[in-house]
Amino acid sequence: MAKKIKGLFQREGSSTYEYDFVVKGKRHVGNTGLSNRRAAEQMVQEKREKAKRDSAVSTGTVELTFSEAAKRWHDERGQFRKGGKDTLRALAWLRQHVGDNTPISQVNNALLASLVSQRRSENVTHATVNRTVTQLLRAILRRAELWDQPVARIRWGDHILKEPVERVRELSLDEEDQLFDALRPDFQPIMRFLLLTGRRRAEACKLEWQDVDLNGGRMTVRQKGGLVNVIPLSREAVDVLRSQWRRHPTRVFCYRVQHPQGGDIGSLVPISPDRLSTEFKRARKVADLKNFRLHDTRHTTATRMVRATGNLKLAQKALGHANLSTTTKYSHAVEDDVREALEQVSAIKSPGRVPKLRHKMKENQDGYE
Repeated sequence: MAKKIKGLFQREGSSTYEYDFVVKGKRHVGNTGLSNRRAAEQMVQEKREKAKRDSAVSTGTVELTFSEAAKRWHDERGQFRKGGKDTLRALAWLRQHVGDNTPISQVNNALLASLVSQRRSENVTHATVNRTVTQLLRAILRRAELWDQPVARIRWGDHILKEPVERVRELSLDEEDQLFDALRPDFQPIMRFLLLTGRRRAEACKLEWQDVDLNGGRMTVRQKGGLVNVIPLSREAVDVLRSQWRRHPTRVFCYRVQHPQGGDIGSLVPISPDRLSTEFKRARKVADLKNFRLHDTRHTTATRMVRATGNLKLAQKALGHANLSTTTKYSHAVEDDVREALEQVSAIKSPGRVPKLRHKMKENQDGYE
């Protein structure tokens, strides 16, 4: 007769088996959901082995597999990043191509080069390859070093692909008029708000009245991980918000449904990021705007601010950039002002005769000096 597994039992009157065991001081309790004892025993054995490994992993006494390292990194850091779904997709791609059971120490230069090549073959940009492969893998391995895991020395700089300088597309005033002429009236307030504040599409769409202080002229942006950023607002931006006051009980920006696919016709619905993108693309086509994306409203705000103030630090604060280097892409606005000022200087004519420049050259046996 097979020896019974400790911790597996069946309560009187119950058709399924339950388990209750302790590994390294941690208790594991639950219901297998199985009525077959042999199947329940196998499940509990697997749970016990997993608990033992999890305990060993947490104390650093065994080497992590890539799957374990990726999961632990996500629990500690990845879940607090912006674009959580994109991070999960990138992790899934890495796990598939690295291999869940690959020891973390075997993630080396040769493997990384292969991963970069594979990702490039999928017809994505260099920026996407860097962000979803090299930079993500570097974050995981650097974290693994903190866990005292054996990590290969990787020459990260040799694997980073060169990215084109991000272009800055500014909306001219005439183009702005054309865009608003083509845009549905109930989408104009949120578009005006984007141009006045430089906020991201999702931040404006998800803005709620509880995060708006009209009297104080500020808004609160709540980010994943409990991060809170308070943004000052201009008087014109506050006026835009006042125009939307309480049209919806929670969300600030809404629109009237005009098609059955969007819900009940005539009902007021919060503007989603995807819905805003759809309306923007329609208006852009009607307005015949070339090479202009919705995100370029943010570039437009930043460029106008730098041109008006000449202060990159203010633009950095307004846009919420962590590093000033990210904001320097808008320095061309200051350069344009300096160039215009120099042109004005060169146009000034001094009274009287302007002396000519004379260069005296001393001739020697080798030529001139």
